[in-house]
Amino acid sequence: MKTLFRPVLLVVVMVLCGFALLFAKPKNMTPREASQIKKAAMAETPGNFAYPGIDKVIGSDATVLIIPYQKNRFETDIAYLKKVGGRWIWVNQGTGIMPEDLVEDGIPLHIAKKLAN
Repeated sequence: MKTLFRPVLLVVVMVLCGFALLFAKPKNMTPREASQIKKAAMAETPGNFAYPGIDKVIGSDATVLIIPYQKNRFETDIAYLKKVGGRWIWVNQGTGIMPEDLVEDGIPLHIAKKLAN
């Protein structure tokens, strides 16, 4: 019984953490803005492939985790967004993005360092 309990408990904790990530949003963010961020993040990803989870929002810049439905076949990706003219836009995506790449996309270096970590 003990040997089965630990793996089941681990799976339950992982599922709960996944739901927390999916529905989490940074403080002081309206549900509408959270929805806009997620929609912008999915602009370059087919909707039947993955779902978005907001990771970091620093001023008018953000990262969103692109979490694949088939986790055993694909890795989680990271979308980088920027708020321009009141709209969130996709600027880059990948797990190997360096702060210098984000600077080229118009994100200030001090913020790019925080987003890329």
